[in-house]
Amino acid sequence: MRVSGAAAAGAPAARPAPWPAQRRCRRRAAAACRAQPEPVCLGQLDSEHNEVVAVYEVPDTRHFPAEVRGARVLLLDSSGNLHSVYRAGQPLTGAYWDALAVLPAWCPPGPLAVLGLGAGTVAHLVAALFPGRVTHGWELDAAVVELAQQHMGLAPLVRDGALVVHVGDALDAAAASVGPAGAAGIVVDLFARAALIPQLTEADAWRGVRARLAPGGRAIANLGAAPDAARAAGDPHAATTRAALAAMAEAFEGQLNCCSMVTGHAANLVAVSGPPLTTDDLAAVPAPLQAYARGWRPWAAAQW
Repeated sequence: MRVSGAAAAGAPAARPAPWPAQRRCRRRAAAACRAQPEPVCLGQLDSEHNEVVAVYEVPDTRHFPAEVRGARVLLLDSSGNLHSVYRAGQPLTGAYWDALAVLPAWCPPGPLAVLGLGAGTVAHLVAALFPGRVTHGWELDAAVVELAQQHMGLAPLVRDGALVVHVGDALDAAAASVGPAGAAGIVVDLFARAALIPQLTEADAWRGVRARLAPGGRAIANLGAAPDAARAAGDPHAATTRAALAAMAEAFEGQLNCCSMVTGHAANLVAVSGPPLTTDDLAAVPAPLQAYARGWRPWAAAQW
């Protein structure tokens, strides 16, 4: 999700974008693949900020990866990367969004901010697992918000007061604020064209995030592919992840906890600011998210 200026709602695209080849069924025979049901495009809008804004409904069959079976997913480019996942009545995703949703367990009372709302996957998790928490979500692309309201359950969250949506630059500290007291917790999940946005490799961007926290608040961030896994797979974005982690550590003066979250077929590096997590912190995580309370360790440059 990009972070440069405000967006206008998109116009309907002339024809649906094809389902990315990277997300097709796993059968090797092309004829067998063609015999299986294809994901259905529920809606697509043109956008000045993304290559495409499309919501697909994926058949609930074994021919698709577990993290997308029976789900509605948001695609913003042809990379095959998923930017949001939604299953009505089933907030858990089995992917990195679940790890980001532990944050309220480690924050003081008060509103949360999500920088890079997408179609609201983290907001759905927070509303289900931490009832009463209000989330403010920033999304640059109004076309994303429009399709999420139509097809991915965003409208009920707004109607019920669980979510306040802001269309605009998530890193604009003046515009992206939940109020003078600051946010109890901030989720950072900012990607564009299948890569972490370059601003997050600079310490000043993280200082801006830190300045928007209430006293005792924490920020949690998806920094992309975990460096060890990315290097092993030849992922060119491994260096970006390491640079973003170093920048976040500088801004938070080394007060970070990190974890490589392995979910499905991906390993994401997730970092949360603040002092080392205690056993009480880990025990405070709701039972459905306890799998994501394991594996955290204090940041140290040599370890990552």
